Amino acid sequence: MFKSTAVKKGFLYLAALLLLLGRGGLSAHAAEGDPAAEEAYGGELPEEAEDLGEAEAYEAYVGAVSGLKAACTGNQRVRLTWNQAWNANFYIVLRMKEGGNCRQIGYTAVCSFTDASADSMGFNYYWVVPYSISKSTGAKDAGPLSQYVYACGRWVDQVRNLKASPGSGGTKLSWSAASGANAYVILSRTGSPEAPYNPAVTVTGTSYTDTASAEGQVTYYWVHGIYKRYGSAIAAGPTSSFAWAYRENAGKAFTEAEAEAALKKHFIKEHFEGRMSYQEYRYLNFTTYAGSRRMKFEAILPLGEGAIPFASGEVDLLTGEAYINADWDLLYDMFNIYIPGDYSYYVNLNQYR
Repeated sequence: MFKSTAVKKGFLYLAALLLLLGRGGLSAHAAEGDPAAEEAYGGELPEEAEDLGEAEAYEAYVGAVSGLKAACTGNQRVRLTWNQAWNANFYIVLRMKEGGNCRQIGYTAVCSFTDASADSMGFNYYWVVPYSISKSTGAKDAGPLSQYVYACGRWVDQVRNLKASPGSGGTKLSWSAASGANAYVILSRTGSPEAPYNPAVTVTGTSYTDTASAEGQVTYYWVHGIYKRYGSAIAAGPTSSFAWAYRENAGKAFTEAEAEAALKKHFIKEHFEGRMSYQEYRYLNFTTYAGSRRMKFEAILPLGEGAIPFASGEVDLLTGEAYINADWDLLYDMFNIYIPGDYSYYVNLNQYR
C-alpha cells in the first residue's frame, strides 16, 4: 500500500519535471561536445517512426528504453542498467524516494548509472528518459519515459560461520550476524543438496533449532540475511555457504537381531538377485561382537561341511549405518552369480527394517 501511494504521489512531480525536460528545453547537463553522447544509435528504423519522412525520422525519433533493472551494490548505492534506445545518445535518470519528490539525479551517455545517495531505509523509484542531440541542427529530442523500477539502497552482508549440530531434539543452527540484516531466512533440503526445498523459516536471531529435521537422513542448510520493514523484506543479502547435519534415529536403535535381519535382507536383494528367500537365508551365519553402539559382523555361507566367509563389516546400531567389505568374486566363482568384485561400501539398514 505504501509503495503504490508513494508512486502515485510522485507522478505529479514527475509530470512537472518532464515539462522542463521536454524537447528543446533541457534544463541541465545537455552533454554537447561529449564524443560518447554524440554517437547515434544504428540499425533498422522502428515501426513507430514510419509515419515520419525517413531522413527526418532518423534525426527526430527517439525510441523507448527497455530492460531497465535496479540492484543494490553497496550501502546507499543502487546500480541501474538498461538496453540502448533507438537514436538515443544520452539518458536522463530520475529518482523518487518514498514520500519525496521526483527529480533528476544525473545523466549518462552509456546504458548504466549508479545512484550513490539512495535511501537505505526504504524503496527508491527510478525512471530513465532517452535523449538525442541532432548532429545537423543540435536540437534535443526526448524519447518516451521508461517504466519505473525500484530498489532499496540497504546493503546486507552475506551470512558466515553457519554451523549445524544434530541432537535428540532437532538440529541446532547458529551463524554470525550479518551487517544490515534484522532478520534471517533459513532454507533447507533433505537427503541431497539438489532435493526440493523444505518450507522456509524466518527468524530474528542468529540461532534456530530445526525440530522437523528428518531422522536418519542428512539435511542441508543455507541462511541469508534480510532487512524487514512493516513486516516485509525490502532487502536481502547473498546466501551463505551450506552446512549439513545427520540426525540419528532417536529412540529407534537397532538390536543385534534387527541388524542381522536387515543385513540378510540387504544381501538377498542387492547381491543374490532375490534367489534366496528370507527363510532360506538362515544358512547365512553372523558372528557378532556386541558393544554399546556398534556391532561387528562376519557373513558366512555354509557349503557342505565347510563355510565361505563372503562379507564382513560393522553396523552402527543407533543410526543403522553399515560399513560392508565384500568378496563377491568368491560367490561368482562358486555359484555363477554375476556380482561385482571386491569392494567396500556404506548402506543404511533402516530401509530393510
